[in-house]
Amino acid sequence: MGIRGRRRRSRAGALVVVGVMAACGGSAEEALVAAGRGDVDRTDNDRRDQETEVDIEDFEEVEPDDQDDAVIEAALAEVETFWENVFPEVYGGEFTPVQGGFFPYGPDREPVPCGSPPPSYEEVAGNAFYCPGVDLIAWDTDNLTNQLLDTFGPFSLVIVMAHEYAHAIQVRAEVDPRLPTIATEQQADCFAGAFTGFLADGGSDVLSVSEDDLDAAVAGFLTLRDQVGTPADDPAAHGSAFDRVGAFQDGFDQGAGRCAEYERIYVSGDSTVVDIPFLSQADFDAGGNAPFDPAVEGNIFDLALTSLESYWSQALPAQFGEELISLSPGRVQPYFPSEESTLPACEGEDIDAERAEELGAFVCDGDPEDLADDFIAWDQENLMPTLYEEPLGDFAVASVIARLYSQAVQLQLGTAGDDPAAGLQADCFTGTWAAALAFPDRVPESVGVQISPGDLDEAVGAFLTLDTGEEDQATAFERVAAFRSGFFDDLAGCELDAEPADG
Repeated sequence: MGIRGRRRRSRAGALVVVGVMAACGGSAEEALVAAGRGDVDRTDNDRRDQETEVDIEDFEEVEPDDQDDAVIEAALAEVETFWENVFPEVYGGEFTPVQGGFFPYGPDREPVPCGSPPPSYEEVAGNAFYCPGVDLIAWDTDNLTNQLLDTFGPFSLVIVMAHEYAHAIQVRAEVDPRLPTIATEQQADCFAGAFTGFLADGGSDVLSVSEDDLDAAVAGFLTLRDQVGTPADDPAAHGSAFDRVGAFQDGFDQGAGRCAEYERIYVSGDSTVVDIPFLSQADFDAGGNAPFDPAVEGNIFDLALTSLESYWSQALPAQFGEELISLSPGRVQPYFPSEESTLPACEGEDIDAERAEELGAFVCDGDPEDLADDFIAWDQENLMPTLYEEPLGDFAVASVIARLYSQAVQLQLGTAGDDPAAGLQADCFTGTWAAALAFPDRVPESVGVQISPGDLDEAVGAFLTLDTGEEDQATAFERVAAFRSGFFDDLAGCELDAEPADG
């Protein structure tokens, strides 16, 4: 008996949502292939000292304003070495390194020699891009890379350079030029993930990658995602954070050979992204958010709980032949840490105001002989308002409730636990519920709620804001992967090895 689920501040830095730069430049051949742009939040702690190892002689003595270029120089050299070995294996041809060079730029520096005339600084400010016309990679050293270094740490620069070099690889591989932008951007994210997986496996003596780096990568994709509601067929689309993290994880887990398959996927008319439209003008006007106030009809708490009850009452019998032990109103206990009378009482636990705020959201595992005594609880005063606010939203709130519900289901199945595997299964279960909201035909009867654009990104943001336990628990990177597994593969993707519990 006891409490499952604890709150902890994210290790991945600030969450910032910005737009993506459209291609620009001279001729179509010389159009810029951009990674994304926007104002980078610098209010978080300086992350230059993050655990990323950059084995550059006298790196600590490099002037702070030049540290970004030092990391980028090392990253580009290692990416090039990676492709020298991998390109022949994946594409069967000889690899040719980038010939046009690497070009840091800024407002008071020489224009990037891409196109005729070259783009003005205003056109490429705060960006990094590959210019196919002259086979060149450029980046804004004054108003992008140092900010990324401060906000997300050195490895963010490694990922940006790996992404841009991936566009050079696409030219060398003669990837079908008719592919939509979203296809080439997804593939570039995937190739960047493949390079990161190579580093994680110890493939470089110069660069290494830590768990914090991978979590920061997730936060970075939230920064560089498309604006909410951007359709996949938009000429400038790069993908939502959910899409971009997914492509990156695809490469990380399966290597560059998997990324090469993206061309075939898109040529055949399929896609690697989830394109979710707004449901109505009212949904658009509300930014896809249901009301927060529990007293207002159609609020996010009622919608989440109703849909979860509907989903699991169908999914549990179908998968296990077991009826759901309903989370009746008495088994759902929102609380206010400042109001002692609202604090939940969980057997064997002393929950005062400080402890209640620390927990944030949890499942009380009471009498193991009577599952109907278990309940879920969350901090309605601090946690939920924080999740609902920009840059997250209603689905961050709903995802936390859904994960609590998943843990309650695990108690019924006998798979609950405080270990990383149990936590990842709960994240995977949460993904299966989200899929039922995105694809109503996943279950026989509609759960009565559908998700809006940006909702899946809000779930990703919730993983960064919350964690499941102490330092030895699963990372946000792993948790997003588990959520995506449930979303795409349904309960079969959740590594089920469960027997229904008595009670």
